[in-house]
Amino acid sequence: MCIINRVSQEDCCGCSACVNICPNQCLELKEDKEGFLQVRLSKHNCIECGLCEKVCPILAPKRENEIEPIAYAAKNNSEEERKLSSSGGIFISLANMVLEQGGVVCGARFDENFHLIHDFAQTKEELLPFLSSKYLQSDMRDCYKKVKNHLIENRLVLFSGTPCQVLGLKLYLGKEYDNLIAVEVVCHGVASPLVWKKYLEEVCKKKNISLKDIKNISFRNKDKSWRVFNLKIEGKDKTILRESLHDNIYMRGFLQNLFLRRSCHHCPAKNFTSKADVSLADYWGIDRFHQEIDDNKGVSAVILYNKKITLCFEKLSLCFRETKLRNILTTNTALIKSAKPHPKREDFFEKINETEFLNLKQYVGEPTLKKIKRKTRWFLSDVKALIIKKGGF
Repeated sequence: MCIINRVSQEDCCGCSACVNICPNQCLELKEDKEGFLQVRLSKHNCIECGLCEKVCPILAPKRENEIEPIAYAAKNNSEEERKLSSSGGIFISLANMVLEQGGVVCGARFDENFHLIHDFAQTKEELLPFLSSKYLQSDMRDCYKKVKNHLIENRLVLFSGTPCQVLGLKLYLGKEYDNLIAVEVVCHGVASPLVWKKYLEEVCKKKNISLKDIKNISFRNKDKSWRVFNLKIEGKDKTILRESLHDNIYMRGFLQNLFLRRSCHHCPAKNFTSKADVSLADYWGIDRFHQEIDDNKGVSAVILYNKKITLCFEKLSLCFRETKLRNILTTNTALIKSAKPHPKREDFFEKINETEFLNLKQYVGEPTLKKIKRKTRWFLSDVKALIIKKGGF
């Protein structure tokens, strides 16, 4: 039986494992009306081999890691590398280690039209576009096939993706490889590429520029603060847009789960079931548990699942402290819980094709009292971090 008869569009996570594994290239990914890639039968020559079902994260039996994970609070010793990263700069440190050994890194980057794709880097210059978080779903294309080819060639490979993408890769490979480091970037969900495209087009129209005028986009710019980061769009010689996560309509919609993929509300790879070697996330609440390394420039929560990655981690140039897993879970529940659907999600997607996204602010409003409490909380947190940095505590 073909996978399209067993997995609904609501459940499909778009990882592309089934498309990559199909021996007759019967399957392809096509955009649905919400902009998400969905599996379609492209040719009617399915031989019902069942391979697509075996590699599907939705259908796979859920198995937690057998070894008790080790958790750390960590940050890169290089201030420049940490500045380029969303949190503590652990990914770039791992990736550089792999490249220095002649390996290859697979991760997400923007193409020339700011469409998010998974691609490969074999030099440190090629690695730079992979840094920092991108809050939408990437197009995997044929990356799983290429990862497997590199592994067979005995090259060291670092694969970075969302938990469902990591699980899709592991199921596609069908066995463990000693030369693979699978890194899951903990997420609470992936946003619609259609919404992102509309947002970017409308920003360009409002600013009277074209996509070619944009040099860089950072969803998590932390020049001013790690905790209250900015979405920053840079031109060749000036900043085109800079708005905090609370003021930017795209970030507000994303963080309020307004336009996440449907499957993100019942994610198949939560609660340590992705088969990753390492999980990377922001260590929110670091000021409560490890004040001595909190400088409001970003600290990562790092969770290691096997001896292989533990040995790699200890060789990196990092400042780290062993921490309790429950401390991480206290403030970053995305590790174990799926995002709750926004109550107006369906209505929003009905409107998005009729109205400009920038005119749909009513879907992402924030009550005044909640706004005051939030700003007070972040202000006090930043003051506390500043005092700690100056040695006041």
